[in-house]
Amino acid sequence: MIGSGIFVSPGNVLKQTGSVALSVLVWAGCGVISVAGALCYIELGTLLPASGGETVYIKAGLGDFLSFIFSWMRSLVIQPSSNAIISLAFAEYSLAMIPDFVDLCEDYTYLVKRFIAIFTLLLVTGINIFSVKAAARMQNIFTLAKLAAMAVIIVGGIVNLAQGKVGALNTGFQQQDGIDRLTAASVALAFYSGLWSFDGWNQLNYCTEELKDPTKNLPRAIIIGIPLVSILYILVNISYLTVLEPIVIAESSTVGVEWSKIMLGPVDWLMPVAVALSTFGALNGCIFTAARQCLAAARIGFLPGFLSFVSVDRLTPFPALVFNVTLASVMLFIGEIGRLIDFFSFTAWIFYGLAMLSLIVMRWTKKDVPRPFKVWIWIPALVFLVSCYFVVAPVIDDPAVEYLYVLGFMLVGAAVYPIFVKRKLQCCEKSGPGCITIILQKLLKVAPETESQHID
Repeated sequence: MIGSGIFVSPGNVLKQTGSVALSVLVWAGCGVISVAGALCYIELGTLLPASGGETVYIKAGLGDFLSFIFSWMRSLVIQPSSNAIISLAFAEYSLAMIPDFVDLCEDYTYLVKRFIAIFTLLLVTGINIFSVKAAARMQNIFTLAKLAAMAVIIVGGIVNLAQGKVGALNTGFQQQDGIDRLTAASVALAFYSGLWSFDGWNQLNYCTEELKDPTKNLPRAIIIGIPLVSILYILVNISYLTVLEPIVIAESSTVGVEWSKIMLGPVDWLMPVAVALSTFGALNGCIFTAARQCLAAARIGFLPGFLSFVSVDRLTPFPALVFNVTLASVMLFIGEIGRLIDFFSFTAWIFYGLAMLSLIVMRWTKKDVPRPFKVWIWIPALVFLVSCYFVVAPVIDDPAVEYLYVLGFMLVGAAVYPIFVKRKLQCCEKSGPGCITIILQKLLKVAPETESQHID
């Protein structure tokens, strides 16, 4: 769960809420919603103990069509936009290390950020293609950097509070000058940014089959982990507020850098370095899982079969990795981090809501199936209603072109489903691999996975 979000989202949460106290309440609310959603996913994961997450749950509760639409949107929108956000966050914090260079190329900052982000996407993808084990070893370093950065910020906040330095905390619900006024859409957008930092609360459900005793360990991991992360995030935000003016936080996408300039003095460069390492590690993990989700969708016919091929030499999902990095690179040009987070969250919460609806439906359609863990029915109902609010409020109150992109992708998926999925009309089934597929196989040295092969 802890990745780039807590270092880039606080500004947009404060900007959309307009007051310090409400922004802290939104962070607490994000924790509550994540816990509630995760509790529902415990029931889903123990009721249907198969890896695949929402693909499995929506299929069981609402049918093949909506399950396909989720897999389609996850592969084409959700994962690529997530990777784009993290790579752009890496670019933001990397540039923060060299402020003189930023001043020098001020007129080209937009393109420089995209260049760094695309280079980072290619670098991490290359690592995953050629040496997955090396990427896994490096992940330990990135995890330490991430936790160290958070620890420094939290300790700094505690020291400030002990010295009576409350900063902007004493402004409470007072509306801040220069920050947008509160609306129904702005509250939803504030939660988008906050919940982006919590995203990952459902990831264990993608590997339920690999968990030891999931009926015990899945609830433990969620019930212990998410409240702990919630507390850490609130403490980090309080620390920011003891040092920085609300308007500075609201206008910054590198809040950690602004905080370190005041608190760390001559060693303020440590914070952008630590956060850059953190985001690099988060991107590495996301690219790893995105490629394998794409490969799994291709295996069952939800995406072109070529994406399920693996490298002959290294047994890594080469085509899926290239596919994901291409889409993520395109996503970088939709907008800045805030708009990308809105794009991602709007799409994701459509399907989180459908997962909640699936759980409610299966209380009747699978009422006789044993449930090792069972939540109160009002919890999935509440999360479903919240997801409806998150999706509907921004569209009604503050419509944006990104929402039309999401609708367009879904309509294309709806058109693809009856031809290429339901009727099983993949061209390779009639005449074998096509000419383009054969050329790509030779060019990339990839082939369909056989029973004797295992993906690294």
